[in-house]
Amino acid sequence: MYSNGVKWLVGSLAFFLPAAVAAVGTRLDKSRFRHDATYAALIPLVCLGTIFVALSIPTVMVLRSRMSLVRRMGLAGLIWCLLLLETYWIFVAVVSGH
Repeated sequence: MYSNGVKWLVGSLAFFLPAAVAAVGTRLDKSRFRHDATYAALIPLVCLGTIFVALSIPTVMVLRSRMSLVRRMGLAGLIWCLLLLETYWIFVAVVSGH
């Protein structure tokens, strides 16, 4: 089994993945990169995929820990609420940036 530090690192990287993807997407959107139909079709898939990864990896790591069930469920709910807040901030930053 991995140490707590490795679990926190992997969970944090997965949690902040949507912010990184949004930053790269905004940068590509403003670049001279050719925006063809394939690029436009992949945007929703990449966004939903990163949100799924950000939801699943930290939640699974918390739910597999040795804490009590109430604490695990509360922490999983907190992760989901923080991810909702993160996606809201990303949406506001991307929309107001145009």
